[in-house]
Amino acid sequence: MNEAAVGIDIGSSKVCTIIGELNKNSQLQIMGVGTAECRGYRKGIIVDIDNTSRAITNSVEQAERMSGMEVKSAYISMPGGLASLVKNRGVIAIPRDEKEITNDDVKRVLASAAAENIPVDMEVIGVIPLQFIVDGYENIKDPVGMMGLRLEVEANIITAPLSAVQNLVKSIERCNIDVLGIVIQPIADAEALLTKDEKDLGIALIDVGSEITNISVFTNGQLSFTKLIPIGGAHITNDISIGLKIPVSEAEKLKRQYGCALVSMIKTVEDISVNIQGTNSAKIVSNKVLTDIIEARVQEIYYLVGRELEQSGFKKLATCGAVLSGGGLSFINGAAEAGASLLGMPVRIGSPKYIGVASPVYSTATGMVKHILSSKSGVSKNYSGDEQESASVSRTRKQSLGKSNSVIGRIKEFFEEFF
Repeated sequence: MNEAAVGIDIGSSKVCTIIGELNKNSQLQIMGVGTAECRGYRKGIIVDIDNTSRAITNSVEQAERMSGMEVKSAYISMPGGLASLVKNRGVIAIPRDEKEITNDDVKRVLASAAAENIPVDMEVIGVIPLQFIVDGYENIKDPVGMMGLRLEVEANIITAPLSAVQNLVKSIERCNIDVLGIVIQPIADAEALLTKDEKDLGIALIDVGSEITNISVFTNGQLSFTKLIPIGGAHITNDISIGLKIPVSEAEKLKRQYGCALVSMIKTVEDISVNIQGTNSAKIVSNKVLTDIIEARVQEIYYLVGRELEQSGFKKLATCGAVLSGGGLSFINGAAEAGASLLGMPVRIGSPKYIGVASPVYSTATGMVKHILSSKSGVSKNYSGDEQESASVSRTRKQSLGKSNSVIGRIKEFFEEFF
């Protein structure tokens, strides 16, 4: 069996688990997919650890049955807006007589950058090297093998609230699964949805989930900005439910089946019959009225996205426009057109191009698996309690895995996956 990886994406409405491996052509192959409803995760924070753990278990078991594998460890996602990017600089001396820079030297200088000016209530979950500097020579991407006396690095340190990280890790460990690392959502989404040219030239990534929207911008091939706004697809559903006086479940069905983001796209006004559970009657709803409700909230979401991009100064750097992902808005007809009109830039719907996961809802979990298997670029951090257990899946699950008492105590090889 080839090396496989597991990505678990925990959201406000669902948990998605994906098992994938690289085939002989080094292309990602999806082996197993599982989804389960989740009500224990709100706006990036665990609010009910038991509910969340049950959803994780159900999702993982579905993926296990599909793949014929058993999950022992996994990587998990965290909303990008919950994390912070701190620009730090690290410096080390090269002590060896031959003065050749090695992988160990790179790990040391990255660790040096990650140790500077990090608040005690924040957890470092990854590092994005921006440039290396060898004896004053800048803009070096990979210094390994070069000769020098002094190695420096400029890097974006990815941090997140310590309590949020600990509760997220604990919810996974309750399912008897080791946490190998945390990948923030924009990094994962970009792996699944963006091209190298788009990331180099500049592009915005808008992931609209159930309760939150992650806004990210990539420039020069790296994540440069990330922000979270507390609004998502569930707000559209609630508006429909209240405005039409129908149950939330029926409002969600209406949104997905008949929803449109722009009234101007409606060519013919039609009546829609809505069956009300518990009664023998049906409610008649106009598609124009439904679209009026949806359009108002869609405009608000894009207004807030545009405001954040403008205030951050990154909107002008998104020369390739924006990519819309996530299950909160992508399924609504006209969502991309509305975004293009309101943001003043091209907007396209993004979804993974792999069999079995060709839907925006699978973007983060798919991107995590692809990122871990192909890049190993150091934006995740090892939380494994057993350093000898590196495989994510096997035919037989260990029923009890050794775990240390705290998140900090479990981190043994901070930069083992960097290069």
